[in-house]
Amino acid sequence: MTCYKKNNFWSGCRPSCTPGIHAFDPPEHRTPWSCERIDSSHPDCAEDHTDCIHLGCCKSKTHKCFMKDPGEAFCKTSSPKGWLGHVIEAHHVKGDASYPNGHNHNIDLSKDWHGNLHSTHYWDCSGQGCDAGHLQPWDKSKYVSPPEYAPMDPEKNGGNMYGEKIWMTGATSDAVSDILGPDANGCGSDNGGGGGCGQCLLVKNYQSNNKDWTAVIMRKNRCPPWSTGCEGGKFHMDFAVPGFDNLKYSTANICGKPGTTLSRDQSSICGGVSPKDCNCAQIPTHTAGLRKMREGCELFKKWGWWSGTPTLDWRPIPCPPAFVERVKLGAAFGPKGPVTVSFFDAGNNTGALRSSVASTHGPLTQGLQHWPRTAAAVLLPMLLVLGLVRGVVDLRRRYRPPDDSDDAEDLLPAAHE
Repeated sequence: MTCYKKNNFWSGCRPSCTPGIHAFDPPEHRTPWSCERIDSSHPDCAEDHTDCIHLGCCKSKTHKCFMKDPGEAFCKTSSPKGWLGHVIEAHHVKGDASYPNGHNHNIDLSKDWHGNLHSTHYWDCSGQGCDAGHLQPWDKSKYVSPPEYAPMDPEKNGGNMYGEKIWMTGATSDAVSDILGPDANGCGSDNGGGGGCGQCLLVKNYQSNNKDWTAVIMRKNRCPPWSTGCEGGKFHMDFAVPGFDNLKYSTANICGKPGTTLSRDQSSICGGVSPKDCNCAQIPTHTAGLRKMREGCELFKKWGWWSGTPTLDWRPIPCPPAFVERVKLGAAFGPKGPVTVSFFDAGNNTGALRSSVASTHGPLTQGLQHWPRTAAAVLLPMLLVLGLVRGVVDLRRRYRPPDDSDDAEDLLPAAHE
């Protein structure tokens, strides 16, 4: 059997391969095979000047894979001016969280726990690296994190699988990605030359109010080696939680721009306090996306981290299928960006601006946000009634019999003043 390439996201072992569409592929995956051979003498690397973001290597030894933006990288001799310019290098996975005990899914959760997973939290509204390559065509303005990546309560979304209290998404260092294994579950593809997208860990935090809680966290983003805490070899996980970005350290916060749902201030309401003390009520609830974010913030707060930088216990586990269904490509993020976010409505950033005002000034301002619609709903019927009354009065005056009294003559001009 030989490994043949279909496209940048799929290859398979077959006795032979003919380029083109294969009739025996499932209908939803019936796309052309390139049939390039992949082995130690034929590495799966990109041609010169072609996209290499999911490969992390170039066939030409004189070229490197330079990142242009989070969704594109190309094999060139040097990084052109204006590009991000990070060199993407392939790193090889060491495990597979989907099959922690080979292909045995009967897991004894009392075993195989590890420690020293250094953690923190963020919500910069920026798109997640596992989604970047699936934004077609690349559009920086649509590279936004959807509300569905906020923490979720398993009991409200199909039920837990391991007794976990929360489902979460996050960003991992390359050392964690190597443990997680290859991209899986249709939840995206790594844009840093490795894998781990759509793979999960089960974690515990003994430095919290609820030490017996466990949470499932799925890798949807990369914490690259040039970021603090994720330097080469460090074992680090960032947890995505609305309201928990720390603007003092955040380098990619785009909140407040169209489609981001939260304003910049709202994204960081709890970034500088102990998570257990967060006031999630500062996130408004007048849209479905904001309600998901408020609920996620409240659930994470309930876990009760004592600090924003705890060290967690962890073990790899297969992701709960019900969780996968809610965050896989097409469910939360698709080729045009977040699925449930209207960029037309967000074009004027009114959602973020209204939310920011409401969270700052309280219920009175929340009511005043909507005064144009309220005023229209009240005033239009009143004006219609007044118009009808005025019309009836005028009609009666027009056909009223003459009155010879002085009082009537005195009153008539007053009706037209």
